[in-house]
Amino acid sequence: MGTKQTRIQIKKQKELEVFINCQKALAQAREDSRQNNLGHAKRKDVRILIRYIAAPIDHAKAIRPAGDFATKTYNVQRQVQSLVDHLFVRYPIPRFLYRAILSRTGQDLFFDILSDDEESRRESGKRRYQDWFWIAAQGGSLTKALNGILNKREAHWFLQAPDCNNIGRNLFWAKLAASGLTLDACQYLTEQLGSKKQQAQMGVRKDDLIRFYATEWSKMRKRDQQEITDYVRWMIREPTFSFKGRTYSSMLKLSQDWHNSIFSTTVREFRTWPQSFEPWIHEKKDVSIRAIELTNSRALADEGRRQRHCVYSYELDCIRGWSRIISLRWVVPTSPTEVLNRLTVEINPGNRTITQIRGRCNRKADEHEMKMVRLWASIHNLKLDSWANENQIIRRGMGLRPLEPQGYPNSDHKI
Repeated sequence: MGTKQTRIQIKKQKELEVFINCQKALAQAREDSRQNNLGHAKRKDVRILIRYIAAPIDHAKAIRPAGDFATKTYNVQRQVQSLVDHLFVRYPIPRFLYRAILSRTGQDLFFDILSDDEESRRESGKRRYQDWFWIAAQGGSLTKALNGILNKREAHWFLQAPDCNNIGRNLFWAKLAASGLTLDACQYLTEQLGSKKQQAQMGVRKDDLIRFYATEWSKMRKRDQQEITDYVRWMIREPTFSFKGRTYSSMLKLSQDWHNSIFSTTVREFRTWPQSFEPWIHEKKDVSIRAIELTNSRALADEGRRQRHCVYSYELDCIRGWSRIISLRWVVPTSPTEVLNRLTVEINPGNRTITQIRGRCNRKADEHEMKMVRLWASIHNLKLDSWANENQIIRRGMGLRPLEPQGYPNSDHKI
């Protein structure tokens, strides 16, 4: 029988146990860090690169053993692609199809995906899309795999689709391209109407809508292309609205009526989204310029009523993180509520670009106003799209249409 320990000995024993446990925890943490760290080696080991791939290296579709993999490049992105190609690819395929075979971390490495763009992130490891990847990469018939989704002509265009779109959007892009629309028109309409949710809202009306654009697009003025598409974005939410047999003139009339009515829109549901830009103030001698981000549906509706445009229709884009809207206001320094003039500015957060600048009733910003826009953009490290201040913009237009035939002439109009 051992001797009885004193209280001091018991205390020291407990301290020793705590110390040993701490050492074990630190050792485990260092090991975990080593496992998760890419390391200093420029050419990464396969066990590190596999983290970027959403399929095991011993998958049944693997055509080469991982042990034979070797790379000459130091670029991690190229190393990952080389490993994917080594494991699964016999024939070159469109880059956008790699979204299915990459993990979410791999998608971040390859593509510029917003943190809240779940539509693109859900494509990682999706079984159907991975099957398409392997079929295209290993010489199978993608046309047969897409039977019931795309016809033969559309499947051909699907393989020509741009890398900037995710797989689901490129299904819509392929249908547009097969209809005979120009590639610029296909990309614009895909950005505006090609999300998974929007395509689901179209349902069986999708072919009628594409047929309308294929027939009437070339007849439209650029401004009407933009405004009609804004109207379409809104109306696809109405399941009873039919696009069958619509013509340019009939859709233009409906679009004009809708734009006129949207100015007085009543907010049905108050919705908010995260703020991306802090309030900004630039003081001048006789005026104060303020940039305020609009972060709720009520603020968007108020901006649309005051500016006489349909910025409120961009509520869902703001909620999904596709757009950010800034109200740039010229106010009296002694009375901040007295707004002398304002511009509505749209930012694409994905590429940090100002895509639109609009004054009251869709007027362009003058050079004095553009100086303030450029100053604010430079402070926030934003690029300025060369078409952002053009009335004929067709990229991501707000569809702003003046009620008055002549609009308001200049920026010195007091609101």
